[in-house]
This record gives sequence, structure tokens and C-alpha cells, in this order.
Amino acid sequence: MKTTKTILTKIVHILIVIFTGNTQASFTETVAEGTTVSGEIVAPQEWDGSGHSTQRVFGTVTDTILRGDSQNYSPPNWAQQDVFSGGYTNNITVENTGNQSIFGGTAENTVIKDKGIVTLKNQGIFKDGKVYKGGFFSAQSGTVDNINVYENGRFDISGNDDGVIVEGGEITHGATGVFMGKARINNLKISGDVAAASRDNTHFSHAYIGQLGRLMLSGKITESTIEGGLLSVVQSEASDTTMKGGSIEVEEGGIFKRTQMTGGSLNIKNGGGPKRLL
Repeated sequence: MKTTKTILTKIVHILIVIFTGNTQASFTETVAEGTTVSGEIVAPQEWDGSGHSTQRVFGTVTDTILRGDSQNYSPPNWAQQDVFSGGYTNNITVENTGNQSIFGGTAENTVIKDKGIVTLKNQGIFKDGKVYKGGFFSAQSGTVDNINVYENGRFDISGNDDGVIVEGGEITHGATGVFMGKARINNLKISGDVAAASRDNTHFSHAYIGQLGRLMLSGKITESTIEGGLLSVVQSEASDTTMKGGSIEVEEGGIFKRTQMTGGSLNIKNGGGPKRLL
């Protein structure tokens, strides 16, 4: 027969679980090719000594949350999802030290926020993703098809030999990005702060720098429009640029070719210069 003390202990334990969110995680650890899993929460299991929980995706996963702990443990309790070649995810939310690693698979409509991290590798695809406050997206290899990064979100590129291709999206005001390595960035709107620091590899085309946007460029940029904000060209080249407002700084080693100006200002410093202005 259970004593009163034992019963009270169990009640206290239940209340702790309810009010702290420290619930026992239950999710599919391996999603096999040809199978679909939906509506799960990948999270560290209660008092799990391993400190992390991992879901491996070879099939399809939708409408799922990757949620690490929010207790600032050291080391943190990770919630990990690995999306392998042939694997597909849609509508995944990554938060509270949750991690999604795309190893050649495809992740669509991913939301990253509150210390969530997503990494693109092995020629994977990241499509229609959103990065909110505290979220971090890093691309090492593959295609980023339409990404939107909002205030206090971050998008970095460290392109390896396979390279990164970005097709569309926006870095909004208050968001940041650091682009390095082999990368081609097409049709990206910049209203936040972006630094591109890889002279021979990072190449922007059809970029749009809007009000309050800043692009500190050490690379190449072609056929782009500056509506406001700042484009700084250092040890790099800008060609076929349309300038309607804002400002351009051409610093040491910077070259401007075939530039059409209908507004804004151009500041040429020592060692930099335009080749043709219209």
C-alpha cells in the first residue's frame, strides 16, 4: 500500500513536469525512405544523460518542432534533425537550441528562431525559409531558394569547393549576414547589414540595396540597383550598376564599371576609381 509521502512525491513530480515543460519526448528517431511522419516534437528526453535527441530523415517529415532545452544548461540539451539525400522536410520549426542539418536533402518552409540553428551541407536545398530573432542559418554547400531574414536573425555563408547558390530573398532591416567562400548570390534584397569578404569567390548579381541596407563588398557585384543605403567596394569590382539613391564608397582596390547614376552620392577614396559613369 502506498504511503501518503509516496503519493505526495508523485504529485509534486507531475506538477514539476507540467509547469516546467520537462515532458518525456516521443518521436520517430529514423524516418525511413518512403515513409511520412507528421506533427511530432523532437526534444531531449526527460533527464536523458546523453543530453540530446536526434531524428534521422531519409523519407518525409512535416509539421514538426525541433526544440532543445530553454534552461541554459551547459552543455545544452540538443534537439537534432539530420536530413539526408532523398529526405524531405516541410514546415519545421527550429527553436531553443534545436538544430537541423541538411546533408543533401531538401528542407522547405523551415522557421528558425530563439537560438535555433540550421546548417546546409552536401549540396542540399533550403527553400522558402524564414529566420527570426535569435535564429541562425549557415550555408556551406547547396542551394538557398528564397530566404527571408528578419530583425536580429542571421544568415552566413561559408561556401566550400562545391559552393553555395542563393536565389532570391531578403535581408531585412536589423538582420545581418557574413558571406565568405565560394558563393553566387542572385536577386537578393538587402535592407540589413551584409559583409562579403571573399574577393575571388563571392559574386552578387541583380542585388537590390534598399533604404538602410549596407553591403560591405570584397568580391564582385553585377547588374545591381542601389535605391538607398550604402555599397562599399574594397579590393573588388562592381559593374553595370544602377544608382538611384544612397551612397557608394569606392575604396582601395575597388573598381566601378559602367555605372548609371540618377541619384545618390559617390565617394572615391585613395586607390579606388570608376572606369565609366553615365
